[in-house]
Amino acid sequence: MQDEGNFSRYVWQPASDRGWTGESDTKLTTFFFEGEIGEVFPRLDPTDHLPLDIGFSIGRWGVDLQDGMLANDLMDAVGLTKLFPVSGASTSRVTLLYGFGEVHRNDNILTEETELLGISTETDTFKHTIGADLLYLRSPEFEGGDGLYAGLGSQQTITAFGRVINSTVRLLNSHSLGASNAQVSDGTLLFAEASTSPRGTRDNAYLTAFIGFDEFSSAARGPATGGPLGQAGLLFDAPGLGRFAPALGNRADDSFGGAIGYQWLLDEDHRQLVVEAGGRSPLEADGDGSIAYGFRFQEKINNNLMVQVDGYSRRQGGDDWGQGLRAEFVVQF
Repeated sequence: MQDEGNFSRYVWQPASDRGWTGESDTKLTTFFFEGEIGEVFPRLDPTDHLPLDIGFSIGRWGVDLQDGMLANDLMDAVGLTKLFPVSGASTSRVTLLYGFGEVHRNDNILTEETELLGISTETDTFKHTIGADLLYLRSPEFEGGDGLYAGLGSQQTITAFGRVINSTVRLLNSHSLGASNAQVSDGTLLFAEASTSPRGTRDNAYLTAFIGFDEFSSAARGPATGGPLGQAGLLFDAPGLGRFAPALGNRADDSFGGAIGYQWLLDEDHRQLVVEAGGRSPLEADGDGSIAYGFRFQEKINNNLMVQVDGYSRRQGGDDWGQGLRAEFVVQF
């Protein structure tokens, strides 16, 4: 049970907060209808000659752009999608978006009068999947003001050292059309990741890196999604449940860093273990960097129940090492 990112909980420590806190509401999180115009309304084109193979979605659904870095939110929205043939590519997708309610800004706080308008494209070539997005948020000043957002990403496989490597590169930018604030600010984020399966295994080894200039802000972020760097690894990812903060944070303001990790798939994928080491540092000299290492263990109990344990140890500057540990039970119906 949760309400705008605040979860029902019982606190033992600190003693001043000890006790039960209930956080629940009856608000729908996901409710939408989707289809294809030509199929849902066949009488518009009985002879099937018009280009009405346009997909649509309307309702409350998840808008996820650039792996959740540019936008990651459940909102009331309308989307129209059309596929186009492109020379030199298998296909190109173009989606028009209009978010008209339940939009959370970069600070993960719900707004009442903010609207999102955007265009999202994705093109598959022989070697790459290229995505480009452009968004405009129209918002009153008391909800942060207007902003422009852009993202360009490319996913591809490359061969190096005799191995096939999956890689992703993303470039994102945000621009405030008024005064910068926690909801929208000027900034640029460059992100890259690579992964491969070591020879003779089905395991996964990966490496991520990022650099953020100024204060990049996402167009929309749900209350439990944290900042845009969740894709950088376990040490940066918001857990999405509870109040367990990521070891290295997930905002990209004037900083650089990354992570290296290894995922073991065990017992016919009923069990997996991920270990990771990472760090981040401010671009300027007026701040301390942080380093951390952590793990995630997942065990499938049966077809409906899974247990997950996360832990980390972190050190910032010359401070002592600090630790964190959490457990989560996932029930699927």
